[in-house]
Amino acid sequence: MLISFQHRTVRYTGTYNPKGPGYLSLYGWTRNPLVEYYIVESWDVLAPGEPWTLRGNFTTQGNNYAFYTAQRVNKPSIEGSRTFTQYFSVRSAAEKKTGAVSGTINTGDHFDFWASKGYRLGNFEQNMFLVTEAFANGTQLPSGTSTITVS
Repeated sequence: MLISFQHRTVRYTGTYNPKGPGYLSLYGWTRNPLVEYYIVESWDVLAPGEPWTLRGNFTTQGNNYAFYTAQRVNKPSIEGSRTFTQYFSVRSAAEKKTGAVSGTINTGDHFDFWASKGYRLGNFEQNMFLVTEAFANGTQLPSGTSTITVS
């Protein structure tokens, strides 16, 4: 689902039944600096072996999140093969849900927390999307289903 602008309140409901690496997240890019960002609401296998660095924890709308960053070198981006930083807000394992899911994401709370830790976003030249993303990780192959409605 396509969502425009940077500070939004995004409500979602539906089903999410993952198996393996991947997540349900709000996702997007900024330029200057080039940043790929995720607000991860749920997952099965989060990110085994990924080079994430914990930058802090925070609470928004009664939900607890950890904030991580990762550096990607010469990887695909909205500007071609580039070096860029990834930001991840990850909902706590105790609060994540699979099966029937629903939630509200206030993007401004996440973006403001990231900035308070010295991690600013650039220009929102791309839209943000609520996505279910799956990826192969070693011998772990993803599968599953999702049906999500965004408002």
